[in-house]
Amino acid sequence: MTIPDTATTPAVNTRLSGTDNRLHFMDHLRAVVVVMVIVLHTSMTYMTYPPEWWYVIEPSNSLVFTLVVLFLDVPNMQILFFIAGFFGYPSLERYGASRFFRQKLVRIGIPWLVGVVFFAPAVTYLITVTRGIAKPYFEFWFTDFWGGYFQQSVYWFLGILLSLFALMAVLVSSTTRWRHVERQSVQPAWPLFVNFWAAMTLWFFIWSTVMPADSWNNSMKLLVFQPARLLLYVGYFCLGVYADRKGWLRGNGYRPSIHSWLPVALATGFAYLALRLSWLGGSGLQLLALQSAFFNAFCLSGLMSGLALFQRYFDTPNRLWSSLARNAFAIYYVHPLILYPAAYAALFIGIPIFVEAAFLIGFTTIAAWVLGALILTRWPVLREVF
Repeated sequence: MTIPDTATTPAVNTRLSGTDNRLHFMDHLRAVVVVMVIVLHTSMTYMTYPPEWWYVIEPSNSLVFTLVVLFLDVPNMQILFFIAGFFGYPSLERYGASRFFRQKLVRIGIPWLVGVVFFAPAVTYLITVTRGIAKPYFEFWFTDFWGGYFQQSVYWFLGILLSLFALMAVLVSSTTRWRHVERQSVQPAWPLFVNFWAAMTLWFFIWSTVMPADSWNNSMKLLVFQPARLLLYVGYFCLGVYADRKGWLRGNGYRPSIHSWLPVALATGFAYLALRLSWLGGSGLQLLALQSAFFNAFCLSGLMSGLALFQRYFDTPNRLWSSLARNAFAIYYVHPLILYPAAYAALFIGIPIFVEAAFLIGFTTIAAWVLGALILTRWPVLREVF
């Protein structure tokens, strides 16, 4: 879940060319999604049947946390990819391909490299600590981590995002067709959304027949991703670029209707949860097809509902919102270094798991926020990144 800058400052700059307007609701939506990532990662500690490789697993668990994980795991990252694409092309257009990519190397590439080489191993080491099989840390780092334990923790997002920005820069610099695509206010017709949903669903379904949809691929040690969702990352990024060029969310451009999209999100979200928990029955390819269809319907309608909700109710800036938005990248980036050690310490306290989870969510969010506001976005060099 990172959220590096996708425009001219570490916080997403949504200023329009020739205006002083700012899409505050997009900043706010992005910040709330980052907090929801913390809620998701906290809930995985207490869910029933967590992944075997999860960093800290609480023996006490609840189906409630499983529902939270299944629900939040659907739209979170796709929303972030959409926002990145939405502001990516205007930034590329403003600075040109060369300068644009140099900025991304500094603001995404360096944090990605540091995260993968130094922070992901520290987080992954907790897997061995919590299972009582820990070796000395440096022995683990030099041997086990680069073998069977390799992962990129939350920093995988940066690698995928940098790749998408690089691809966009190459396309724009090498093809005249993509260099100056004017922004036009065009209202989307319903076939656009249906076709987008169908394409995402087909990819998701095909890969779900090959391997579980939640599986990760890290064999290349470079880009880490979930194969069933790889096209979704690309698709929602491209949808964001398309939305920007078609004038969505600006002026008289297309504004998603909360009355149209929210009922769809609620209905498809419930149907997806019911299918995942086998409340609606089904098996084999039929079940995978239904899960794929409802997953992607919920994902798309969740994005559009979020945009509609925040544009309507959360477009007014204040100091709290501005600070949270300004530090969203920092919060995302450092939260594993706070959350997972705190969750491990909480294993020895023995308080009710709902109280424990609420504390971890609040503590991690505030601690990461403070760290971002006082250090990462203020200190020289670091503030150029965060």
